[in-house]
Amino acid sequence: MKRNSIILPEEFLESAKKLYPEIDAANVEIRIDEQNFDSIFNFLIESDKKGKLIRKKKFARILREILLGNYDDDLYGKEEVSSKAKNVTAMKFTGSNNYRIGCKEFFNGNKKVVMITAFHKKSTNGSKNSKKEIAIYEAIGSYEYEF
Repeated sequence: MKRNSIILPEEFLESAKKLYPEIDAANVEIRIDEQNFDSIFNFLIESDKKGKLIRKKKFARILREILLGNYDDDLYGKEEVSSKAKNVTAMKFTGSNNYRIGCKEFFNGNKKVVMITAFHKKSTNGSKNSKKEIAIYEAIGSYEYEF
């Protein structure tokens, strides 16, 4: 299934670069699925009662890992749960809640990571994924994008 994506708004990268200047030279492109842009964007800009972004630092840490080409089971890792979920990864927002942004990596020219869908991971049984989560990752694996 061909889908469209949008480059991650610069304000997110600028915020991350202030905390982690080493990512400025990275050659990885971060994108957001156009169809799910609003829900992902709203998830990332969710604020507390004082107006402070609640996921700003965690997202900056995740971006650092991605842009430096790293995988970290606590922040950003592969979710290749089956052969249908090739190059599928997840940004992990753990803490009081357990949220994920399912992503897919593409390697044509430079590396591109497309954030595809944000969801709440209900299962807390270690690293095991529920049937619903496996279905999400397999669906992500079927998506193709034009860049």
